[in-house]
Amino acid sequence: MAAVTTLIVTGSAIVVVAPNAIITAFLDGSRRNLSPSKFVVGPGATADWAYSVEGLHDETKNLCGPDKIDCKEGYRGDRLTLLRFDSKDKAQDYAASLGSNGYQSHWLVADFSHAPLGATDRLRVKRVLDETWGSESD
Repeated sequence: MAAVTTLIVTGSAIVVVAPNAIITAFLDGSRRNLSPSKFVVGPGATADWAYSVEGLHDETKNLCGPDKIDCKEGYRGDRLTLLRFDSKDKAQDYAASLGSNGYQSHWLVADFSHAPLGATDRLRVKRVLDETWGSESD
């Protein structure tokens, strides 16, 4: 009887844990390539966070690479820089190096250090970055 109970409990755990692990791995794999370009807004954008990302343009060649930041993509704007890293650990390390001027959201880091951006606007950027990971359809 104990063996049957153990088998049922173990089987239930596999049924619950395995799909979650597979889904997490799938989502992580598909979202790891979320580009900072997704946050580029056009003229006249009215979202409350658009002000913060005005002027974002691809600066990967100037920001990322050997003897530069170890990132995969870099977009600089009027008020912040968004960087994409090939691992969450690298993103975390870089955000930590920026202190209060850095914010990590998975593989992306918002660098607020090159232009003043108020607390409300920083919070909006953080919210948009974090919500993007949860709202992707893949």
